[in-house]
Amino acid sequence: MSYSQPNVPFDFAALDPREPEALVPVAEATAALVTILQWLMRSESFASTGAKVFALSALLNPVQSPYRSLAAIARASEKECWRKDISTAALSKSLLELLDSNAVRLRIRLNSSREVYRQTQLELVAAGRHASQRHNGIKKSITVDVSKKN
Repeated sequence: MSYSQPNVPFDFAALDPREPEALVPVAEATAALVTILQWLMRSESFASTGAKVFALSALLNPVQSPYRSLAAIARASEKECWRKDISTAALSKSLLELLDSNAVRLRIRLNSSREVYRQTQLELVAAGRHASQRHNGIKKSITVDVSKKN
């Protein structure tokens, strides 16, 4: 007696459907690359250009980036290049300018924190504790209306 299984037609491709990959025209990819290169070339120095490269890498692919935060990039830049002008704030501002100038909206902390950081700065100014109010240990007097939104 032989045992045979019934032949049932089944679409095995339905178990693992393959979506066609979205293709980007070469002209669009080139334009994006040129935009990023122009942003990098506006840097004041080679050190800040390198810091911006690492900042963009950390933003787009934090898992593969050698640095996990903008603060770590700023510290490495200071250590390697002896430059203290490449701060976390400067890197964050530069990334925001790149994203804003190209109407890129990423759902990440960088965009959602902008208003929180702004409000914190205004509150520090109002409380007289902002860094801009001190120069060589001398406290300056600055008045800011925190109820007004710029």
